[in-house]
Amino acid sequence: MLKGTITLFLVILSVASFYFSPNIKAQEIDEEYLFLEDDTYAQNYDENYFKDNAVKINEVNNMVEANNIQLSKQQLTEDKDFDRSQVLTSESKIAFVLPTFTMAAYDNTFYTFFSKYADVQRNEFVTSDIDLLTANLPTMEEGFNSYKSVGLHQLREFTSFLLPNADLNYLSDEDVHNGLIFTNNNINFYDILVLAHSEYVTSEEYYNLKKFIENGGVIILLDANALFTEVVYDPLTNQISLVKGHYWAFDGEKAWRDVKERWAAETTEWVGNNFGCSSCVITFNNNPFSYVHHEENYITNPNVKILIDYEAQSEYNYLIAAHELKYGPGKVISLGIFASDVVQHDNFLKFYEDLILSIV
Repeated sequence: MLKGTITLFLVILSVASFYFSPNIKAQEIDEEYLFLEDDTYAQNYDENYFKDNAVKINEVNNMVEANNIQLSKQQLTEDKDFDRSQVLTSESKIAFVLPTFTMAAYDNTFYTFFSKYADVQRNEFVTSDIDLLTANLPTMEEGFNSYKSVGLHQLREFTSFLLPNADLNYLSDEDVHNGLIFTNNNINFYDILVLAHSEYVTSEEYYNLKKFIENGGVIILLDANALFTEVVYDPLTNQISLVKGHYWAFDGEKAWRDVKERWAAETTEWVGNNFGCSSCVITFNNNPFSYVHHEENYITNPNVKILIDYEAQSEYNYLIAAHELKYGPGKVISLGIFASDVVQHDNFLKFYEDLILSIV
């Protein structure tokens, strides 16, 4: 698409945003940083983990590099058959998943607890203030207007601009939890799911997303730090409660220190990356979107196809990249960064255009 067309869309989006978003909160400071600054357990956990796995991280980096040399050779022949004119008429069904469970966790509940008990260490139990580990879900209007939905709204508008015949919908975490991404015959109801900051998910949602890929679907992970922590959802009270992850576990009566990432090994298998280090100093030598370090995932599966290597530099030398990973007949595409921060960047829109047109 010509640069002028992208510019036209950005003008349209800016005008539309003026009318569309008066109730949407401006980007807020992530509470992730506020508690990590004082959480010695979390900082030591990360430091020990990355030092203990330094050799493995380096081995994965080398394997990814070797595998992608071969992939790039294959891609040369595949690109010749790509007809952009045909996909513009696509009627693909695409759903944008609002991270409603994560919105609830950030709403003066979980992070108030995390901050208050940042000094707690392993083998210590907390039984006070545990009500903070249960949170009310936002209403439909609150979820739609949350600052955590802004990137999804902007991508949906751009997708509609690119694919005027596509069937575009919004879903909530509750919808995915309840299996509404499938038909009654457990066939995928959608072709593509787009997730943003879906940090907190239920076990049911996690495995429904995995099944969606196993059925041949495509998931685009716009933001890093997705599928990170397990919560349980109570539809009767419309609340979530922490279960495990984010350096904590909770059984309804007491909380204690536990793992950082709930499904780290399994996520490596079918997503291809894991959450890195929020508190680390990271610079990007290849930075086409003018991205500023926020939250990133690093490559942990050597079978990924690298789409953009951001050439990140950090003390732990892990690989931060946008990638694609085929899993069964489906695939996951992860941007590897907190791309909601850059969804209006001209280069990002060009990248997303090529990406979405290559899928539909």
